[in-house]
Amino acid sequence: MRPLTGSSALLLLLCAALVTPLAQAQDGQSLRYGEAVQGSLNPSASEQDWRFSGNAGDWILVDMRAIGDGELDTFLTLLDPQGNALASDDDSGEGTNARLGPLKLPADGEYTILAGRYDGAGAYLLTLLNLALLPALAPQKPLIGALSDQHPADFFALAVPEPGGRPLGLSVRSSDPARPSILSVYGTQGMLASTEDSGGETLDPLLLVAEELYAVVVGWSGQPGGETYELWLTDSRVPLLLPDQSVEILLEPQAGAAYFFEGEEGTTARLTIDAAAGIAPALTVTMPGNGDILFRNEGSQTRALTVTLDLPARGLYRLDISDASGHRLPGTVRLLLEILPLG
Repeated sequence: MRPLTGSSALLLLLCAALVTPLAQAQDGQSLRYGEAVQGSLNPSASEQDWRFSGNAGDWILVDMRAIGDGELDTFLTLLDPQGNALASDDDSGEGTNARLGPLKLPADGEYTILAGRYDGAGAYLLTLLNLALLPALAPQKPLIGALSDQHPADFFALAVPEPGGRPLGLSVRSSDPARPSILSVYGTQGMLASTEDSGGETLDPLLLVAEELYAVVVGWSGQPGGETYELWLTDSRVPLLLPDQSVEILLEPQAGAAYFFEGEEGTTARLTIDAAAGIAPALTVTMPGNGDILFRNEGSQTRALTVTLDLPARGLYRLDISDASGHRLPGTVRLLLEILPLG
């Protein structure tokens, strides 16, 4: 990892200054965006409430994590100004920590965060964030931060300004590759992707919807001493498939290949796969934006597979191709995309 320059150090300090922890606070205290409070829960005091003033249209993120030596499993609930539950979360943060959002507030008024426990007991740190006040990620402009037990997470905003763009990739480069920071992305449906299970440093591709707001969290790995990191937003490295241009793909044992193609609502796409001997081609086609499955074939009984699909939406469709033969030998397939004329 390259040394910190003067501008990089400024970015690091900016990230650290966005959240201002408070001293140990009392139940029911008011919060403002960018502040954090500490509390403690146990079986006899299983929930504490924190209030904040929000405006209609605010996009918020609430983070609750166990701190110290306890074994607290955190749980979050957000109440609207009338006391109705808007959302709740158990384990969307790192480990068994709770993280709620991004969530768009429906009205002006005083909201209540219920900081609770699913199990265990111990101290917690509760952070309230307004995504409009967070550093915004931009392609090829890295942001830098430092994490530790005293500063366990940094938060960023990510927006896709225009439809029809390339899918994105996101990576975190830690100062110690043996203990990389945990990178997670959240949308309105909750967590979209995280490196926590893979132990890697890259999320690619990210299929994000234009004009929606996303939250990106870089979390401490939990290892002693902490770590410094760089956060990079790039175009996806997953290739784009062009109509009428066949590609030859090498499928390794127990590994597949992914491609994207751009489709228009109301058009028809025809996909043809010709495989080498011993390969049973399996194909999955995923819808743009929401990740729903448009087509899935678990493995063709022949070496050839042709699929004709009526495309229901405009955007980037994802193709995942793998070998379902079970032979555990590498082999090649040839893939061809055709966009059929209307009518």
